[in-house]
Amino acid sequence: MNKFIDILHSDHSTSTIAKYKNFRRHLMEFSDKLTYKDINLSFYDAIKMHWLENTNENENLSNTTINKNIKLLKTFMQWASDRNMTANDEFKRFKPMPQHEPTIIALSKDEFERILSLKIMNIHLAQVRDVFCFACLTGQRWSDISCIEKEQIKNGAWSITQEKTKKKVKVPLPSRRY
Repeated sequence: MNKFIDILHSDHSTSTIAKYKNFRRHLMEFSDKLTYKDINLSFYDAIKMHWLENTNENENLSNTTINKNIKLLKTFMQWASDRNMTANDEFKRFKPMPQHEPTIIALSKDEFERILSLKIMNIHLAQVRDVFCFACLTGQRWSDISCIEKEQIKNGAWSITQEKTKKKVKVPLPSRRY
C-alpha cells in the first residue's frame, strides 16, 4: 500500500493521495498484519462490520463512506494484481452496501439574498459570507475558488482548470451586481 501511495504522487491530486492515506489508516485500525491473501469475502464481511461498529472510538462510518473505502481497496488490489504482486482476485466479488439517496438541501433565492445582504461587522466572517455566496453563484468548489487569480477573469468569465477533475472550464460570472 505504501508503494502504491508513493506512485500516486506522480499523477494524482493531493486530495486523492489524502483519501488513500486515510483509507490506509482505516485498514491499519482494523489490522496491521494484512496480506494480499487475507483479502477475501470473510475479510470483506469483517471489515464492513468493523467500520460500521468500531471505527475511531465509536465514530461509525456511513454506508457511503464504507462503499468509497471498498472502491479504494478494489482499485489498490487491481493495481497489485496488474503488477503480479498477487493472484488473489476475490476482491472483484465485493459488492457495495445499500445506500439511501442523500437529501439535497438548496437555498431559495430569498434565503440567498438574506445571507448576501446580512450586515456582518467582523471582517473575517464577512469575507467567509462573500466567498460562500460566490461559490453559490458560480457552482465551483472551494479548492478552485481558493486559487482564483485576477488573470483568470476575462470578458465576464472565469477560465480555470478545475483541481478535482483537471477539466478546463469557463465559468460565466453573474452580470448583476450583488
